[in-house]
Amino acid sequence: MKARFIKLGLFISGAAILLFVLQWDKSQPEQPDPWRTHPDLHGWDLLQFAQFLDEQGMNLRLISSRQKGVSPKTVSIYLSEDPQADWLTCQRKIYSGHWIDQWKGTVVLRYWEAEIEPFEYEVRLGPFVVFGDPELTAKIKRVFRPTS
Repeated sequence: MKARFIKLGLFISGAAILLFVLQWDKSQPEQPDPWRTHPDLHGWDLLQFAQFLDEQGMNLRLISSRQKGVSPKTVSIYLSEDPQADWLTCQRKIYSGHWIDQWKGTVVLRYWEAEIEPFEYEVRLGPFVVFGDPELTAKIKRVFRPTS
């Protein structure tokens, strides 16, 4: 008889814990996917990303990270509001938060499919990483994540 009460008690305790866990999960607000963007950028290349920004009125100059220009193998490009920016001035910029003042009006856009946490002054947008001028980076982020 005593064993029956123990089994019943364990059953009731287990059911109560299960109900608690199920209710607790429902009460937690759904967290947004930090890699999700609008539109979905997976399958895009650097030029499509830059073109979309242009279509949204960003009016940024595209500067190749390669001296010979953009190719299908290009994994990064510069986007700049600075009319004087060119390949050489962009090459002189140091990719480091310690030198962020060098990036005024310019960002580098990198295709980086591995889902890693961004460093300081980087923004992750789908398979892309944007680094550079914090104000310009924030504007680009708002184009792709208008609610964040």
